[in-house]
Amino acid sequence: EDGQASHFADGAIVTEQWLSTLGVRPVLGRGFLRDEFQPGRDDVVILTDAYWRRRFGADGNIVGRSLRVDGRPLTIVGVLPPNVLRYGADFLKPLVPSSYPPGRDQRDLDVFARLRPGVTLAAAQAELDVLGRQIEAASPSANVNHRFRVIALDKYYASIDPSARRGLVLMLGAVGLVLLIAGVNVANLLLARNATRTRECVIRAALGASRTRLARQLLIENLLLFLAGGGLGCFIAWWSPDFVVALAVGGGYVPDRISVMLDGRVLAFSLVVSLTTGLIFGLAPAWQASKVDLNNGLKDSSQTARGGPRSGRARRVLIVAELTISVVLLVGVGLVTRSLLGLYGNTDGFVPERLLETGSDAGREFEPAIKRWQLALEHARSVPGVEWAAVSSRPPVHGGRQQTFAVDGRAALAPGQEPRAGDILISADYFSTVGIRVVS
Repeated sequence: EDGQASHFADGAIVTEQWLSTLGVRPVLGRGFLRDEFQPGRDDVVILTDAYWRRRFGADGNIVGRSLRVDGRPLTIVGVLPPNVLRYGADFLKPLVPSSYPPGRDQRDLDVFARLRPGVTLAAAQAELDVLGRQIEAASPSANVNHRFRVIALDKYYASIDPSARRGLVLMLGAVGLVLLIAGVNVANLLLARNATRTRECVIRAALGASRTRLARQLLIENLLLFLAGGGLGCFIAWWSPDFVVALAVGGGYVPDRISVMLDGRVLAFSLVVSLTTGLIFGLAPAWQASKVDLNNGLKDSSQTARGGPRSGRARRVLIVAELTISVVLLVGVGLVTRSLLGLYGNTDGFVPERLLETGSDAGREFEPAIKRWQLALEHARSVPGVEWAAVSSRPPVHGGRQQTFAVDGRAALAPGQEPRAGDILISADYFSTVGIRVVS
Protein backbone atom coordinates (compact mmCIF):
# COMPACT_ATOMS: atom_id res chain seq x y z
CA GLU A 1 0.00 0.00 0.00
CA ASP A 2 1.03 3.59 -0.44
CA GLY A 3 2.88 4.88 2.61
CA GLN A 4 3.90 1.43 3.84
CA ALA A 5 7.28 -0.25 3.61
CA SER A 6 7.74 -2.65 0.72
CA HIS A 7 8.09 -6.38 1.33
CA PHE A 8 8.35 -9.61 -0.62
CA ALA A 9 5.13 -11.44 -1.47
CA ASP A 10 4.37 -14.37 -3.75
CA GLY A 11 1.67 -14.10 -6.39
CA ALA A 12 -0.16 -16.66 -8.50
CA ILE A 13 -2.03 -16.25 -11.78
CA VAL A 14 -5.32 -18.03 -12.49
CA THR A 15 -7.73 -18.26 -15.40
CA GLU A 16 -11.30 -17.05 -15.46
CA GLN A 17 -13.05 -20.21 -14.25
CA TRP A 18 -10.46 -21.31 -11.67
CA LEU A 19 -12.53 -20.35 -8.63
CA SER A 20 -15.78 -21.77 -10.02
CA THR A 21 -14.05 -25.03 -10.99
CA LEU A 22 -12.88 -25.50 -7.42
CA GLY A 23 -16.26 -24.38 -6.09
CA VAL A 24 -14.61 -21.61 -4.06
CA ARG A 25 -16.22 -18.28 -3.21
CA PRO A 26 -14.31 -15.41 -1.60
CA VAL A 27 -15.19 -14.81 2.04
CA LEU A 28 -14.90 -11.08 1.40
CA GLY A 29 -15.54 -9.19 -1.80
CA ARG A 30 -15.92 -10.97 -5.12
CA GLY A 31 -14.09 -13.08 -7.64
CA PHE A 32 -12.57 -11.92 -10.90
CA LEU A 33 -14.82 -10.60 -13.65
CA ARG A 34 -14.56 -11.71 -17.28
CA ASP A 35 -13.40 -8.26 -18.42
CA GLU A 36 -10.50 -8.37 -15.95
CA PHE A 37 -8.77 -11.05 -18.03
CA GLN A 38 -8.28 -8.58 -20.88
CA PRO A 39 -4.98 -6.71 -21.42
CA GLY A 40 -4.78 -3.51 -19.41
CA ARG A 41 -7.75 -4.39 -17.18
CA ASP A 42 -6.07 -6.97 -14.95
CA ASP A 43 -5.20 -4.45 -12.22
CA VAL A 44 -7.02 -6.42 -9.50
CA VAL A 45 -5.93 -8.99 -6.91
CA ILE A 46 -7.54 -11.45 -4.50
CA LEU A 47 -5.71 -12.00 -1.23
CA THR A 48 -5.22 -15.40 0.39
CA ASP A 49 -6.53 -15.87 3.90
CA ALA A 50 -3.05 -16.28 5.41
CA TYR A 51 -1.69 -13.11 3.76
CA TRP A 52 -4.80 -11.14 4.68
CA ARG A 53 -4.40 -12.09 8.33
CA ARG A 54 -0.61 -11.78 8.43
CA ARG A 55 -0.21 -8.49 6.59
CA PHE A 56 -3.52 -6.72 7.14
CA GLY A 57 -4.61 -8.07 10.51
CA ALA A 58 -7.80 -9.64 9.07
CA ASP A 59 -9.15 -6.17 8.28
CA GLY A 60 -12.79 -6.57 7.25
CA ASN A 61 -12.64 -3.36 5.19
CA ILE A 62 -9.73 -4.50 3.01
CA VAL A 63 -11.82 -4.73 -0.19
CA GLY A 64 -11.28 -1.69 -2.38
CA ARG A 65 -7.90 -0.76 -0.97
CA SER A 66 -4.79 -0.54 -3.13
CA LEU A 67 -1.85 -2.93 -3.19
CA ARG A 68 1.24 -1.93 -5.18
CA VAL A 69 2.86 -4.95 -6.86
CA ASP A 70 6.14 -4.39 -8.74
CA GLY A 71 5.38 -0.68 -8.75
CA ARG A 72 1.92 -1.14 -10.24
CA PRO A 73 -1.15 -0.25 -8.13
CA LEU A 74 -3.69 -3.05 -7.96
CA THR A 75 -7.12 -3.01 -6.35
CA ILE A 76 -8.00 -5.66 -3.77
CA VAL A 77 -11.37 -7.13 -4.78
CA GLY A 78 -11.64 -10.17 -2.50
CA VAL A 79 -10.20 -12.52 0.12
CA LEU A 80 -10.04 -16.30 -0.30
CA PRO A 81 -11.15 -18.77 2.38
CA PRO A 82 -8.40 -20.77 4.14
CA ASN A 83 -6.69 -23.79 2.57
CA VAL A 84 -7.41 -23.04 -1.08
CA LEU A 85 -3.91 -22.84 -2.52
CA ARG A 86 -1.49 -25.74 -2.35
CA TYR A 87 1.60 -23.56 -2.44
CA GLY A 88 2.31 -20.47 -0.40
CA ALA A 89 1.03 -17.72 -2.69
CA ASP A 90 -0.07 -14.49 -1.04
CA PHE A 91 -2.42 -13.18 -3.72
CA LEU A 92 -4.04 -14.08 -7.05
CA LYS A 93 -3.97 -12.14 -10.31
CA PRO A 94 -5.91 -12.73 -13.53
CA LEU A 95 -3.96 -14.64 -16.17
CA VAL A 96 -4.03 -12.61 -19.38
CA PRO A 97 -3.28 -15.10 -22.21
CA SER A 98 -1.58 -12.53 -24.42
CA SER A 99 0.92 -11.64 -21.68
CA TYR A 100 1.92 -15.23 -20.96
CA PRO A 101 5.05 -16.53 -22.72
CA PRO A 102 4.07 -18.46 -25.87
CA GLY A 103 5.48 -21.83 -26.85
CA ARG A 104 4.78 -25.53 -26.39
CA ASP A 105 7.58 -25.85 -23.83
CA GLN A 106 5.82 -23.80 -21.12
CA ARG A 107 4.83 -26.33 -18.48
CA ASP A 108 4.80 -24.38 -15.22
CA LEU A 109 1.01 -24.15 -14.87
CA ASP A 110 -1.26 -26.59 -13.06
CA VAL A 111 -4.53 -27.50 -14.82
CA PHE A 112 -7.65 -28.09 -12.75
CA ALA A 113 -10.79 -29.78 -14.04
CA ARG A 114 -14.05 -31.03 -12.57
CA LEU A 115 -15.17 -34.45 -13.81
CA ARG A 116 -18.69 -34.94 -15.06
CA PRO A 117 -20.86 -37.32 -13.00
CA GLY A 118 -19.97 -40.92 -13.80
CA VAL A 119 -16.52 -40.16 -15.25
CA THR A 120 -13.70 -41.93 -13.42
CA LEU A 121 -10.10 -40.85 -12.98
CA ALA A 122 -9.00 -43.75 -15.19
CA ALA A 123 -11.27 -42.59 -18.01
CA ALA A 124 -9.96 -39.03 -17.69
CA GLN A 125 -6.38 -40.30 -17.72
CA ALA A 126 -7.07 -42.31 -20.90
CA GLU A 127 -8.43 -39.24 -22.69
CA LEU A 128 -5.48 -37.12 -21.60
CA ASP A 129 -3.05 -39.79 -22.77
CA VAL A 130 -4.52 -39.45 -26.26
CA LEU A 131 -4.28 -35.65 -26.03
CA GLY A 132 -0.68 -35.89 -24.85
CA ARG A 133 0.30 -38.02 -27.85
CA GLN A 134 -1.41 -35.56 -30.18
CA ILE A 135 0.52 -32.63 -28.67
CA GLU A 136 3.76 -34.62 -28.92
CA ALA A 137 3.10 -35.36 -32.58
CA ALA A 138 2.36 -31.70 -33.25
CA SER A 139 5.56 -30.43 -31.61
CA PRO A 140 7.90 -33.35 -30.86
CA SER A 141 10.94 -31.18 -30.13
CA ALA A 142 9.33 -29.60 -27.06
CA ASN A 143 7.01 -32.37 -25.85
CA VAL A 144 8.70 -35.71 -26.45
CA ASN A 145 7.79 -38.19 -23.70
CA HIS A 146 5.75 -35.54 -21.85
CA ARG A 147 2.36 -36.72 -20.64
CA PHE A 148 -0.49 -35.48 -18.51
CA ARG A 149 -0.92 -37.09 -15.11
CA VAL A 150 -4.33 -37.03 -13.40
CA ILE A 151 -4.21 -36.56 -9.63
CA ALA A 152 -7.23 -36.42 -7.35
CA LEU A 153 -7.54 -33.03 -5.71
CA ASP A 154 -7.38 -34.39 -2.16
CA LYS A 155 -4.06 -36.14 -2.88
CA TYR A 156 -2.77 -33.07 -4.72
CA TYR A 157 -3.41 -30.77 -1.77
CA ALA A 158 -2.62 -33.09 1.11
CA SER A 159 0.35 -35.01 -0.25
CA ILE A 160 2.73 -35.87 2.59
CA ASP A 161 6.21 -37.25 2.34
CA PRO A 162 6.29 -41.06 2.93
CA SER A 163 8.69 -40.71 5.87
CA ALA A 164 6.44 -38.07 7.41
CA ARG A 165 3.44 -40.36 6.88
CA ARG A 166 5.21 -43.14 8.79
CA GLY A 167 5.91 -40.70 11.60
CA LEU A 168 2.25 -39.70 11.77
CA VAL A 169 1.20 -43.36 11.89
CA LEU A 170 3.63 -44.00 14.73
CA MET A 171 2.28 -41.02 16.67
CA LEU A 172 -1.26 -42.21 16.04
CA GLY A 173 -0.28 -45.57 17.55
CA ALA A 174 1.14 -43.81 20.61
CA VAL A 175 -2.10 -41.83 20.97
CA GLY A 176 -4.05 -45.09 20.76
CA LEU A 177 -1.99 -46.56 23.61
CA VAL A 178 -2.61 -43.45 25.72
CA LEU A 179 -6.34 -43.71 25.00
CA LEU A 180 -6.27 -47.38 26.00
CA ILE A 181 -4.65 -46.78 29.37
CA ALA A 182 -6.91 -43.78 29.99
CA GLY A 183 -9.92 -45.98 29.29
CA VAL A 184 -8.71 -48.61 31.78
CA ASN A 185 -8.19 -45.87 34.37
CA VAL A 186 -11.73 -44.59 33.87
CA ALA A 187 -13.13 -48.14 34.05
CA ASN A 188 -11.34 -48.65 37.37
CA LEU A 189 -12.78 -45.38 38.70
CA LEU A 190 -16.25 -46.39 37.53
CA LEU A 191 -15.96 -49.68 39.41
CA ALA A 192 -14.96 -47.80 42.54
CA ARG A 193 -17.88 -45.41 42.13
CA ASN A 194 -20.35 -48.22 41.44
CA ALA A 195 -19.22 -49.96 44.62
CA THR A 196 -20.73 -47.11 46.62
CA ARG A 197 -24.03 -47.51 44.73
CA THR A 198 -24.55 -51.19 45.42
CA ARG A 199 -27.15 -50.40 48.07
CA GLU A 200 -29.05 -48.27 45.53
CA CYS A 201 -28.99 -51.09 42.97
CA VAL A 202 -30.20 -53.61 45.56
CA ILE A 203 -33.14 -51.43 46.56
CA ARG A 204 -34.10 -50.72 42.95
CA ALA A 205 -33.89 -54.42 42.12
CA ALA A 206 -36.08 -55.18 45.12
CA LEU A 207 -38.65 -52.71 43.79
CA GLY A 208 -38.79 -54.59 40.49
CA ALA A 209 -36.03 -53.16 38.31
CA SER A 210 -34.49 -55.79 36.05
CA ARG A 211 -30.76 -56.24 35.67
CA THR A 212 -30.96 -55.00 32.08
CA ARG A 213 -32.65 -51.80 33.20
CA LEU A 214 -30.04 -51.19 35.89
CA ALA A 215 -27.20 -51.86 33.48
CA ARG A 216 -28.78 -49.56 30.88
CA GLN A 217 -29.01 -46.66 33.32
CA LEU A 218 -25.40 -47.10 34.50
CA LEU A 219 -24.17 -47.47 30.93
CA ILE A 220 -25.93 -44.26 29.86
CA GLU A 221 -24.28 -42.45 32.76
CA ASN A 222 -20.90 -43.84 31.70
CA LEU A 223 -21.45 -42.84 28.06
CA LEU A 224 -22.32 -39.30 29.13
CA LEU A 225 -19.04 -39.19 31.03
CA PHE A 226 -17.06 -40.30 27.95
CA LEU A 227 -18.98 -37.89 25.71
CA ALA A 228 -18.16 -35.06 28.12
CA GLY A 229 -14.50 -36.03 27.87
CA GLY A 230 -14.69 -36.06 24.07
CA GLY A 231 -16.41 -32.67 24.08
CA LEU A 232 -13.68 -31.25 26.30
CA GLY A 233 -11.08 -32.62 23.89
CA CYS A 234 -12.85 -30.97 20.94
CA PHE A 235 -13.00 -27.69 22.84
CA ILE A 236 -9.24 -27.83 23.47
CA ALA A 237 -8.61 -28.81 19.85
CA TRP A 238 -10.74 -25.88 18.66
CA TRP A 239 -8.36 -23.41 20.30
CA SER A 240 -5.07 -25.18 19.54
CA PRO A 241 -4.84 -26.05 15.79
CA ASP A 242 -2.31 -23.31 15.05
CA PHE A 243 -0.07 -24.50 17.88
CA VAL A 244 -0.32 -28.15 16.82
CA VAL A 245 0.28 -27.36 13.15
CA ALA A 246 3.31 -25.24 14.05
CA LEU A 247 4.79 -28.17 15.97
CA ALA A 248 4.00 -30.62 13.16
CA VAL A 249 5.43 -28.37 10.45
CA GLY A 250 8.50 -27.56 12.55
CA GLY A 251 9.14 -31.25 13.08
CA GLY A 252 8.76 -32.02 9.38
CA TYR A 253 5.71 -34.25 9.89
CA VAL A 254 3.45 -32.30 7.51
CA PRO A 255 4.09 -29.79 4.72
CA ASP A 256 4.00 -26.11 5.64
CA ARG A 257 1.07 -25.52 3.25
CA ILE A 258 -1.26 -27.79 5.21
CA SER A 259 -4.26 -26.28 6.92
CA VAL A 260 -5.97 -27.99 9.85
CA MET A 261 -9.47 -27.13 10.96
CA LEU A 262 -12.33 -28.74 12.82
CA ASP A 263 -15.25 -29.69 10.61
CA GLY A 264 -18.16 -32.09 10.69
CA ARG A 265 -15.95 -35.09 9.88
CA VAL A 266 -13.65 -34.39 12.82
CA LEU A 267 -16.59 -33.94 15.18
CA ALA A 268 -18.21 -37.13 13.87
CA PHE A 269 -14.96 -39.05 14.36
CA SER A 270 -14.67 -37.69 17.91
CA LEU A 271 -18.26 -38.74 18.60
CA VAL A 272 -17.62 -42.26 17.30
CA VAL A 273 -14.41 -42.60 19.34
CA SER A 274 -16.13 -41.32 22.50
CA LEU A 275 -19.08 -43.70 22.10
CA THR A 276 -16.84 -46.64 21.24
CA THR A 277 -14.52 -46.13 24.22
CA GLY A 278 -17.57 -45.54 26.41
CA LEU A 279 -19.09 -48.86 25.33
CA ILE A 280 -15.81 -50.77 25.67
CA PHE A 281 -14.77 -49.41 29.06
CA GLY A 282 -18.19 -48.52 30.47
CA LEU A 283 -20.16 -51.68 29.70
CA ALA A 284 -18.24 -54.01 32.00
CA PRO A 285 -18.52 -51.77 35.12
CA ALA A 286 -22.23 -51.17 34.42
CA TRP A 287 -22.97 -54.87 33.92
CA GLN A 288 -20.96 -55.84 37.01
CA ALA A 289 -22.69 -53.24 39.20
CA SER A 290 -26.15 -54.35 38.03
CA LYS A 291 -25.57 -57.91 39.26
CA VAL A 292 -27.00 -57.82 42.79
CA ASP A 293 -27.88 -60.48 45.37
CA LEU A 294 -31.18 -59.42 46.93
CA ASN A 295 -31.03 -61.83 49.88
CA ASN A 296 -27.52 -60.98 51.03
CA GLY A 297 -27.76 -57.37 49.88
CA LEU A 298 -30.78 -56.51 51.96
CA LYS A 299 -29.40 -58.30 55.01
CA ASP A 300 -25.81 -57.07 55.05
CA SER A 301 -25.51 -53.29 54.57
CA SER A 302 -21.75 -53.37 55.18
CA GLN A 303 -21.32 -55.84 52.33
CA THR A 304 -23.25 -53.57 49.98
CA ALA A 305 -21.31 -50.52 51.08
CA ARG A 306 -18.06 -52.19 50.14
CA GLY A 307 -19.45 -53.48 46.87
CA GLY A 308 -18.88 -57.16 47.58
CA PRO A 309 -16.07 -59.50 46.59
CA ARG A 310 -16.95 -59.35 42.89
CA SER A 311 -16.22 -55.62 42.75
CA GLY A 312 -12.91 -56.14 44.50
CA ARG A 313 -11.91 -58.87 42.06
CA ALA A 314 -12.88 -56.73 39.08
CA ARG A 315 -10.84 -53.80 40.39
CA ARG A 316 -7.83 -56.03 40.95
CA VAL A 317 -8.13 -57.36 37.39
CA LEU A 318 -8.28 -53.82 36.05
CA ILE A 319 -5.27 -52.76 38.12
CA VAL A 320 -3.27 -55.67 36.69
CA ALA A 321 -4.45 -54.76 33.19
CA GLU A 322 -3.57 -51.12 33.80
CA LEU A 323 -0.04 -51.99 34.89
CA THR A 324 0.38 -54.30 31.93
CA ILE A 325 -0.80 -51.67 29.48
CA SER A 326 1.46 -49.09 31.17
CA VAL A 327 4.47 -51.31 30.52
CA VAL A 328 3.35 -51.79 26.92
CA LEU A 329 2.88 -48.03 26.62
CA LEU A 330 6.38 -47.32 27.93
CA VAL A 331 7.87 -49.85 25.51
CA GLY A 332 5.76 -48.40 22.69
CA VAL A 333 6.86 -44.85 23.49
CA GLY A 334 10.48 -46.00 23.39
CA LEU A 335 9.99 -47.70 20.04
CA VAL A 336 8.12 -44.69 18.63
CA THR A 337 10.84 -42.34 19.84
CA ARG A 338 13.52 -44.54 18.30
CA SER A 339 11.62 -44.76 15.02
CA LEU A 340 11.06 -41.00 14.89
CA LEU A 341 14.75 -40.40 15.54
CA GLY A 342 15.51 -42.78 12.70
CA LEU A 343 13.12 -40.92 10.41
CA TYR A 344 14.09 -37.37 11.26
CA GLY A 345 17.30 -37.50 13.24
CA ASN A 346 19.73 -38.77 10.60
CA THR A 347 20.86 -35.39 9.31
CA ASP A 348 24.61 -36.04 8.85
CA GLY A 349 25.65 -32.57 9.98
CA PHE A 350 22.54 -30.68 8.93
CA VAL A 351 22.01 -28.07 11.67
CA PRO A 352 18.93 -25.96 10.87
CA GLU A 353 19.54 -23.66 13.86
CA ARG A 354 22.50 -22.10 12.06
CA LEU A 355 20.76 -21.62 8.72
CA LEU A 356 18.86 -18.63 7.43
CA GLU A 357 16.51 -18.96 4.49
CA THR A 358 15.04 -16.33 2.24
CA GLY A 359 13.35 -16.44 -1.12
CA SER A 360 12.56 -14.31 -4.13
CA ASP A 361 11.39 -14.61 -7.71
CA ALA A 362 14.18 -13.92 -10.18
CA GLY A 363 11.85 -13.93 -13.18
CA ARG A 364 11.17 -16.34 -16.04
CA GLU A 365 14.23 -15.56 -18.18
CA PHE A 366 17.06 -17.95 -17.31
CA GLU A 367 20.11 -15.77 -18.04
CA PRO A 368 18.90 -12.67 -16.15
CA ALA A 369 17.85 -14.91 -13.26
CA ILE A 370 21.35 -16.42 -13.05
CA LYS A 371 22.93 -12.95 -12.97
CA ARG A 372 20.53 -11.82 -10.27
CA TRP A 373 21.26 -14.82 -8.06
CA GLN A 374 25.00 -14.44 -8.57
CA LEU A 375 24.74 -10.84 -7.41
CA ALA A 376 22.63 -11.92 -4.43
CA LEU A 377 25.24 -14.53 -3.47
CA GLU A 378 28.02 -11.95 -3.63
CA HIS A 379 26.10 -9.64 -1.30
CA ALA A 380 25.25 -12.51 1.08
CA ARG A 381 28.86 -13.67 1.31
CA SER A 382 30.00 -10.14 2.13
CA VAL A 383 27.73 -9.90 5.18
CA PRO A 384 29.78 -10.19 8.43
CA GLY A 385 29.21 -13.52 10.17
CA VAL A 386 28.12 -15.40 7.04
CA GLU A 387 30.32 -18.46 6.50
CA TRP A 388 28.67 -19.95 3.43
CA ALA A 389 25.93 -18.94 1.01
CA ALA A 390 24.18 -20.90 -1.72
CA VAL A 391 21.07 -20.91 -3.91
CA SER A 392 18.60 -23.77 -4.33
CA SER A 393 15.29 -24.23 -6.10
CA ARG A 394 13.93 -25.97 -3.00
CA PRO A 395 14.72 -25.44 0.70
CA PRO A 396 16.41 -28.29 2.63
CA VAL A 397 14.24 -31.36 3.50
CA HIS A 398 11.61 -30.26 0.96
CA GLY A 399 10.61 -32.41 -1.99
CA GLY A 400 11.74 -31.50 -5.48
CA ARG A 401 9.90 -31.08 -8.74
CA GLN A 402 9.09 -34.55 -10.08
CA GLN A 403 10.70 -35.36 -13.44
CA THR A 404 10.86 -38.53 -15.51
CA PHE A 405 14.26 -39.96 -16.35
CA ALA A 406 15.85 -42.78 -18.35
CA VAL A 407 18.95 -44.87 -17.65
CA ASP A 408 21.50 -45.22 -20.44
CA GLY A 409 21.87 -48.79 -21.65
CA ARG A 410 18.39 -49.85 -20.54
CA ALA A 411 15.31 -50.26 -22.67
CA ALA A 412 13.00 -47.25 -22.69
CA LEU A 413 9.68 -47.71 -20.93
CA ALA A 414 6.29 -46.86 -22.35
CA PRO A 415 5.12 -43.25 -21.93
CA GLY A 416 3.55 -42.77 -18.53
CA GLN A 417 5.53 -45.66 -16.98
CA GLU A 418 8.90 -43.97 -16.74
CA PRO A 419 10.51 -43.68 -13.30
CA ARG A 420 10.29 -40.30 -11.60
CA ALA A 421 12.68 -38.48 -9.32
CA GLY A 422 12.82 -35.14 -7.57
CA ASP A 423 14.72 -32.43 -9.46
CA ILE A 424 16.39 -29.74 -7.30
CA LEU A 425 18.72 -27.10 -8.72
CA ILE A 426 21.60 -25.98 -6.48
CA SER A 427 24.59 -23.66 -6.74
CA ALA A 428 28.19 -24.30 -5.75
CA ASP A 429 28.90 -24.64 -2.01
CA TYR A 430 25.32 -25.77 -1.33
CA PHE A 431 26.34 -28.88 0.62
CA SER A 432 28.91 -26.91 2.61
CA THR A 433 26.29 -24.28 3.38
CA VAL A 434 23.67 -26.65 4.74
CA GLY A 435 26.21 -29.03 6.27
CA ILE A 436 25.24 -32.15 4.32
CA ARG A 437 27.95 -34.73 3.77
CA VAL A 438 28.19 -36.43 0.37
CA VAL A 439 28.63 -40.13 1.18
CA SER A 440 29.90 -41.18 -2.26
